[in-house]
Parts: sequence; structure tokens; C-alpha cells
Amino acid sequence: MRRSIGLAGYVALGWLFAGRYGLLACTVMAALWVYLRPPRWVPWAAAVGFLCAAPIAILVQGLPRSGTLGGSFGTQHMAAHVLVGLSLAAAALAGLVDLQEELRARRRPEVPSSESEVE
Repeated sequence: MRRSIGLAGYVALGWLFAGRYGLLACTVMAALWVYLRPPRWVPWAAAVGFLCAAPIAILVQGLPRSGTLGGSFGTQHMAAHVLVGLSLAAAALAGLVDLQEELRARRRPEVPSSESEVE
């Protein structure tokens, strides 16, 4: 139940910060997380991968010819913007998953090992 609440909050924050595309991206990431159950490192790897792809997208779409950037630079390089947003969404999911695992581990009672019973 707490996992569902955490993922619902994640999707809601994606919608709040990135609009309908954030809602879509976070919903897809949360659904993939629930149904595929990948290892915990996968969202972190996805975040790094998306972030590493952003400069490549800028190079593919073309660097500015002048030494200064104008207002049109951002609108002409939306792929990099989207990749950075996906990176932040994946990192937020990874952080949420790590936090949930840590809280779950703290709630579990410690089982004494057989070595401590001997002493």
C-alpha cells in the first residue's frame, strides 16, 4: 500500500513540475517499475544514460554559429530538454525506490545471528 502511495506521489509530482508530458513520463516509468520489477540500479542507470545523451542531442541538432546564445537556442534543441527531464524523472524514481527500501529495512526486526547466541 505504501509503495502505491509513493508511486502515486511520484506521478503527481511529475505532473506538477512537467505538465502532461511529465505525467506521461512518470506514469510510464512507474508502470515499468511495477510490472517489470527491475533491479534497483536500473533507474539510476537510466538517469545517467538520459543525461549523457543530452549533449549528443545538442551536437546532432547543431551548435550555434555565434559566440552567444539567443532565445531560439532552447526552442531549437528540445530533444536535449526532454532528455534532461527524463533523466530527472528517472533519478527521482531511483531516489524514491531507495528511500522505500531503506524505510522497509528499518521496520524489519533484526534477526540475531547464530554467532551472537553462542556468546
